[in-house]
Amino acid sequence: MDINGNIKTINNMQEEIKIHEKHYITDESKIKASLCICLWHMEHLLIRSIETYVKQDMPVEDWELIIVSDNSMGDITPILDYAKGKINIQYIRLEHNYGMRGNTAAFNLAFKMAKGHILMETTAETMFTTNMVRVMYEPHLANDRCFVAIKTYNLTMGDQLRIDTVDWRSDLMNIKNLPDFNSPWTQNNVANTNFGTHQTCSIRKEVFNEIFHDRGFPLYGDYGSEDPHYHGVRMKNKVQGITIMDPMAVHQWHPPFHYWMAKGYAPHFNKFAHSTSNFMNDTTGEVPEGGTRFIWDGGSDEQMTEEEKLGWLNLDQAVRDTGCKIV
Repeated sequence: MDINGNIKTINNMQEEIKIHEKHYITDESKIKASLCICLWHMEHLLIRSIETYVKQDMPVEDWELIIVSDNSMGDITPILDYAKGKINIQYIRLEHNYGMRGNTAAFNLAFKMAKGHILMETTAETMFTTNMVRVMYEPHLANDRCFVAIKTYNLTMGDQLRIDTVDWRSDLMNIKNLPDFNSPWTQNNVANTNFGTHQTCSIRKEVFNEIFHDRGFPLYGDYGSEDPHYHGVRMKNKVQGITIMDPMAVHQWHPPFHYWMAKGYAPHFNKFAHSTSNFMNDTTGEVPEGGTRFIWDGGSDEQMTEEEKLGWLNLDQAVRDTGCKIV
């Protein structure tokens, strides 16, 4: 894909690439793996995660970080400035009005931009142990048709507000000293032996392109819709699932999509955060004209009540308090 023009087609969608920055400190032709992140209003958490990405023990010349902004309104500048000169990094900004659920378009673009033959995904709020990129890469050396999933500890809102009271910079697993670490919410992924989510994962580029017929993810519009579909596609095409039991990543708390819906950032969704039409014009035939509400909740177009919206909006101060400054 030529990224130097203004208008590009991604799965038959028109997206405008407003900014594209490349900051490589090594020979980009030798990159083996591309870690891709879609960013939507999570800069306040990525500013913490980026510190863990630049400390990876995989040789810096072997991988790159790709950040695609889903029309996010936060300031990416300090994050990029922190990473420049430490790792290979690309940043691309898209313009669209799909909100957080536009990340399928962003991932598809990131995968097209990727220079590595191993595609890796994670979310902006996910913090890595120092060996995470290498751990996601190494299984592909012995298996040319596998999907590698990393499990996560999911912080509670309380522990997110307290995260900087422990020294996660010297050892990410110091989060185990947080008071809610043993809560069911934080520990809910520990027992899973087949962890099929693509929150933090890796797959060979040629395998991904094969199983999706070079179209990329169908534009369902959210992780909840994609995970079971992606899992089914992999199983149908005999892609072995590998779940990494140790190490685990740390998923910082962020408000659920209902918070952003209450703020008016989801005009295309029902009360259950599913689309009320094929608003992203998916042409795969896998999304009903009436949207993913017909896949997941019987076609309901029920909306949140004003009382429900006010309940989510009361999270405002906590949301603002979850960020940190780069040190």
